[in-house]
Amino acid sequence: MNNQADSNPIATRTFSTRPPFRSFVDGKMRVDKNVAIEVEDGRIVMADVYRPDTTQQYPAVMCFTPYGKDIHFETKEPAVYARISMKNEYAVYEAPDILRWVADDYAVVIVDACGLGASPGVADVWSPRDIEDYAAAIEAIAVQPWCTGRVGLNGISYLSATQIAVATHKPPHLTCMIPWEVGGDNYEMTY
Repeated sequence: MNNQADSNPIATRTFSTRPPFRSFVDGKMRVDKNVAIEVEDGRIVMADVYRPDTTQQYPAVMCFTPYGKDIHFETKEPAVYARISMKNEYAVYEAPDILRWVADDYAVVIVDACGLGASPGVADVWSPRDIEDYAAAIEAIAVQPWCTGRVGLNGISYLSATQIAVATHKPPHLTCMIPWEVGGDNYEMTY
């Protein structure tokens, strides 16, 4: 365990089990839950993948979250959810609108950071390790048979600030970012 995780009060959750993979079709959308992505040092982060239910390839719209890919937006922030227009059973806090992007022929990938949500390990938010895991996940998604190799990032607040941080690593398949509501000194966060 690195010293930063030891001193980080958020980095208190450690577990080694991971939820089982599930795949199903909901209307015209293929949903793959709990896709294991191996990152540095053999660690695993878990992702959910939503895409049109065809054999075609699609560009991916991705985010990396500390909030839990399986926690519905309404559960996380009921007052905020009551005021937004993006209401559906797949709404994830600060993440892209899954149904909208899939309807426009994109795959949406939501990844839980290490030690959070469904991803085993020790949480270490805002750390270089988290951003390195994000970069590794981008590259792992880009080579999936359903992906065109083009990966874009989307998300709000923390999910946008980490887009800027991961872009400094220059993952070869990262093609664009849509950071919303970025705050703070992002240069300081990346170095």
